Amino acid sequence: MPILTETRPGAQDHAEEPPTGTRSLSSGRTLALVGVFLAITLMLTMPVRSWLSQRSSVTDMEVQIEQAQQRVDSLRQQRAQWMDPAFIEEQARLRLNFVMAGETGFLTMDETTEPKVREVTRAPDTWWGRLWGSVDELSGRRAAELRRGSSQSRSDSPR
Repeated sequence: MPILTETRPGAQDHAEEPPTGTRSLSSGRTLALVGVFLAITLMLTMPVRSWLSQRSSVTDMEVQIEQAQQRVDSLRQQRAQWMDPAFIEEQARLRLNFVMAGETGFLTMDETTEPKVREVTRAPDTWWGRLWGSVDELSGRRAAELRRGSSQSRSDSPR
């Protein structure tokens, strides 16, 4: 025969839940562990970032040193060339059109190329030239000169 026991309402609900002490201990430990990992990550972020930026700076400096060394080598070669008297003589002949004593120098002109002619632009008028020109225009002399076609008179020359 079954034994009947008196049960209170809500008594079964407490029996199914795990004890509250063990549940809070495991969540507290997890929270502490996450906090420790977060603190370690934050402490290591700045040193790692600074190490990476310094590493890239070192790489850039190594590239600059290599370029500077190549430039120094190039300048040493040029200095060695300029120490040679034959090279100096050749450069004087090419750049300055020098000739040795007893030699005759000739310059050849290429007939196929047209000479370079610079376009001459008129200098900007001065304030007194503009003033005198306006006096000429108001007096009518400038208009009369233009009608005559006089090419000798200029608006900025005093009369």
